[in-house]
Amino acid sequence: MLESYSDKNSIPIALEQVSIHDGQKEFEKARKIIHKIYLHYPNNEKIRYQYGRIALELALNEIALYFLSSLTKDFPKNSSYWVVIPAKVRTHSGRSFIAHSGACCVSVKEL
Repeated sequence: MLESYSDKNSIPIALEQVSIHDGQKEFEKARKIIHKIYLHYPNNEKIRYQYGRIALELALNEIALYFLSSLTKDFPKNSSYWVVIPAKVRTHSGRSFIAHSGACCVSVKEL
């Protein structure tokens, strides 16, 4: 496992590690890796997409919505980001909110 994610060459390696954990349904391990690399490369499209997918698997709906919503705004022609997200998402705390374009619900750095 990589100890440092500060080198751009570490991005494909980290994403491969995330993919392996994802395939083995070890979503929390995948989230920890993707979070570390995201902190170094917050504008990387592939990292943001993987983070959103992992967040969906872990039912971290606010985080998933943040990433997937921002990806559809930043890359509107990439149809793979237009996943079906229910208009109303229930959070772990029981609060509800309506998903809309530009929704930003939680700072990922709070994790």
